[in-house]
Amino acid sequence: MSKISFYQVMNGEIVKSSCIILEKCLKNNFKTFVQLENDEMKELLNKTLWTFSQKSFIPHGSDLDPMPELQPIYISTKEECAIKANLLMLIGKYRIDIGNYERVIVIIDGNSESDIKNSDEMREALTNLGHKVEYYKQNSAGIWEADIK
Repeated sequence: MSKISFYQVMNGEIVKSSCIILEKCLKNNFKTFVQLENDEMKELLNKTLWTFSQKSFIPHGSDLDPMPELQPIYISTKEECAIKANLLMLIGKYRIDIGNYERVIVIIDGNSESDIKNSDEMREALTNLGHKVEYYKQNSAGIWEADIK
């Protein structure tokens, strides 16, 4: 079974929050597949990862790059993953079939009623399938706190 963590972003900064989490994934040696809802979000995340941190570079590739399989982070709107990822990050995507990923991270726009509804349905279904599910919500200071729903 997979460990699944939902992160409800409350400050409206989905991309920045995703970059912070991706940086932690990289430091913990996860090979990460980031699946996004649309091409606009994919391009925004791709551009932001290049300039996000002055302290470190977050190597990544997308389905538009040559040899993305050489990168530790792969970004796409498609279902197919070009790398041997052990972590799946979903941004604006909700799915019950999470494959054989060791970890799954779901980023939620806390200001979107439809995102919250979709994530609640996904969380309930995955819990019923026996996965370990955690839920974190951003407080007003931007800190993630465990949220029991």
